[in-house]
Amino acid sequence: MSYCVNCGVELESRQKNCPLCGTEVINPAQPDPPQEERTFAPHIDVLEKKDRLFWIKFISILLAAPIVTCVIFNWVMDGQLTWAVYVIAGVFILWALSTSPFYFRRFDMKKILAVDMAAILIGLFLIEYQAPGNTWVLFVALPIILYAFITWLLIIYFAKIRVITGLGISAVLLISVALMMPMLEALLDMYFNNTVSLFWSWLITAPCLTAAALLILLNKNKRFHEEISKRLHF
Repeated sequence: MSYCVNCGVELESRQKNCPLCGTEVINPAQPDPPQEERTFAPHIDVLEKKDRLFWIKFISILLAAPIVTCVIFNWVMDGQLTWAVYVIAGVFILWALSTSPFYFRRFDMKKILAVDMAAILIGLFLIEYQAPGNTWVLFVALPIILYAFITWLLIIYFAKIRVITGLGISAVLLISVALMMPMLEALLDMYFNNTVSLFWSWLITAPCLTAAALLILLNKNKRFHEEISKRLHF
C-alpha cells in the first residue's frame, strides 16, 4: 500500500498520478508496466448521426404505443378526442425530454434546455386547448418555466468558470427552488384570487434555505473537502 507524498491520500497500485492533488507517483520498487498498443479509438464526446437517429426512432416507436392505444380507445368510446389529448401532450413532453440529447452532434446543455423548454410549453398549451378561456399557461406556467430555464443557464455558466463548484452547485439549486416557491404561490394567488397572500410556500422555502446554508458551510470547509476526496477519490 502506498500514499501520496504531497497530500497523503491512499493510492491504488500502478497509479501514475494522485487522484486528489495530481502529484506524479514515483515508486522505484515497482517498475512501469510495458506500454500496450492501443486497440481502440480514443473517447470522443460525439454521437454519429446514425446513432442519434437510431435512439430517436427507438424512443419514438416506444412512446407511440400509449398514444395510439389511448386515441383509439377514446375515439371508440366517445366518438371524439377528449381525455386522450392530455395523454398526447404528456407523452409528447416525455418524448421531447428523452430525445433532446440526441438532436445535436455534440452534447450542448444550453441547446438541450432550450428544446426542453419549448416542448414543455407546447405540451402545456395543448392541454390548455382542451379548456378554452383559461390562460394559466401564459400567466402561471410560462414565468415558472422561464425562471427555471434562466436559472439553469446561470448555474451552467458559473459552474463552467468555476465560480461555484462541488456542494456549492447543490446549494444554488436549493436556493433557486426556495426563491421559486413564493413566486409560484404569488402567481397562483393572482390567477385565482387577484390577491397575494404567501403561506404554504414558506413551508418549502425555509427548509431549502436551511439545507443550502449547510451545504455552503460544508463547501467552504477545506478539511471536509480533503477527507471526502481521500475517501471517495475525487
